[in-house]
Amino acid sequence: MEQQNGRPRWRKKRSADSSVEAAQDAVPANRRPNSIGGDTAPTKVVAMDCEMVGVGPGGQRSALARVCILNSAGNVLLDRWVRPNEKVTDFRTKVSGVRPSNLRDAPVFDEVQRQVSDLLKGRIIVGHALENDLEALLLNHRRADVRDTAKYPPLMQARTGKLKPRALRHLATEQLGLTIQEGEHSPVEDARAALYLYLKHRKEWERGGQQGRKEHLHSAAAAVGAGGLGERSIAGSN
Repeated sequence: MEQQNGRPRWRKKRSADSSVEAAQDAVPANRRPNSIGGDTAPTKVVAMDCEMVGVGPGGQRSALARVCILNSAGNVLLDRWVRPNEKVTDFRTKVSGVRPSNLRDAPVFDEVQRQVSDLLKGRIIVGHALENDLEALLLNHRRADVRDTAKYPPLMQARTGKLKPRALRHLATEQLGLTIQEGEHSPVEDARAALYLYLKHRKEWERGGQQGRKEHLHSAAAAVGAGGLGERSIAGSN
């Protein structure tokens, strides 16, 4: 990522997907990454990324400091600084990009949490390592409506016989031809990279999800037929 007029600019290396190339080429450099067009309507699919600061002794615990949500066109729906409920002991500025001045007059956590919850309701969320963001927001989201690029097998790396998540910056370079996270992170930039990864693999991703759900239901039905599961296991206990 380069700096232009004091603002981050995406540097395109090579195009791995024509739709990504077209989206980037159509945008003046000084408008990236905050806006790539005029379409700012909420969509069924949204992308989210958060930045954290450290709280408690040594700043070892994480607290939400900024949250960004984009629509499926890659435009910002919500971008909020957040004042944590606890005293910040490590701003983690080199990575988070958060400074004391950003949080001084920021809205409190509960206010932003409500805004995010309302915006995410009934929508599919795309992001990278989303469990960390949802944990920081103290929110739950329906598992079937989560698209986590850190946990999608074709984007993971096999190590020691197991699939391990890969860094978003590496995936952005290899899959999209984009350079991100050089220095301070931008949640707009990171959310957009995760969104582009999802859109690139969307057809196969959704087909795989549907197949997996069908196989799960088929296995459950077969188990019930064989007496392997009781009715309460399917319907849930009261």
